[in-house]
Amino acid sequence: MARSSFDPTFGNLIAGTAIISLFCAIAAYVPVFGFAFFFLLPLVVLIYRVRFGARATLIVTALSLVIMSVLAGGVNPDIMLMAGMLGHGFLLGKFVENHTSVDKAIAYSSVIILTAGILSIMVIGNFAGTGTIGLLSGYVEKNLEMTAALYKQFDASEESIRILDESIEKIHYALLVVLPGITAAIIVIAAWVNLLLGSVILERAGFITPVFKRLNLWQAPDVLVWGVIGCALLLVLPFQVLRILALNALIVMMTVYLLQGFAIISFYFDKKEVPLIIRIIIYGAVLIQQFLLLFIIGLGFFDTWLNLRRINATKIHTGG
Repeated sequence: MARSSFDPTFGNLIAGTAIISLFCAIAAYVPVFGFAFFFLLPLVVLIYRVRFGARATLIVTALSLVIMSVLAGGVNPDIMLMAGMLGHGFLLGKFVENHTSVDKAIAYSSVIILTAGILSIMVIGNFAGTGTIGLLSGYVEKNLEMTAALYKQFDASEESIRILDESIEKIHYALLVVLPGITAAIIVIAAWVNLLLGSVILERAGFITPVFKRLNLWQAPDVLVWGVIGCALLLVLPFQVLRILALNALIVMMTVYLLQGFAIISFYFDKKEVPLIIRIIIYGAVLIQQFLLLFIIGLGFFDTWLNLRRINATKIHTGG
């Protein structure tokens, strides 16, 4: 029988605020590894909400954001990104409590966070007088400059630095074009990863619901294939706006198939009882070698027809 949430003590509130603030601080101020903590911000909030309820979670989340704003000298884009990821965890926790199915939980939470983010950027851009595109362009440019400076600190050759400096404008434009798709992809992947990790932690604590116990059985809706085909056709048309929209949509859809591919691998890992250390090595190799990512996307995409796990899709899309 699943446990229900309970009222937190003052110590629980202090601990929750401290843990969330620590994750935020590492995400903001620690190079390289900070991104991993940023990516896991929803996990802390998800677990806290299931254990202590919505009101307590709102309190510790708000306090953590106030602390980070003080440390940063005010609200900046990084604080807003953190707020978005914390909100992501809050929503995912709600869907876990409501026994919502995996695909709906990821879709609903991602759409809500993306919509809130877009509206916030539009409002801030108008107040700042830069507009939405100008605000995003400035943020991308600032982060590119920081990345280039970090790259130069690693004793890169003069030739590599020269090539980077000459390509910075093209990289800036390319990132700006695909930023919506990349942002949506990160949010979707974050939802999947944090639900996966959260399910393990909550199951051991007796809080997990049956819907989230077998994420490796998840399948993307079959109709998504037609979206991929339609966007691929739009890419060959001589209309730049349509091509940009299609490219961003493809990034999101390929992310969905990447998750399905990982689900297939995880399914057979469980079936063959592959040791944890071997799984870590394989997953690490996937992150390093990009061609393996393409292979996993292919697994997820062709699973629509091949049904590689020999499962009945009607049993997967249940709940909520």
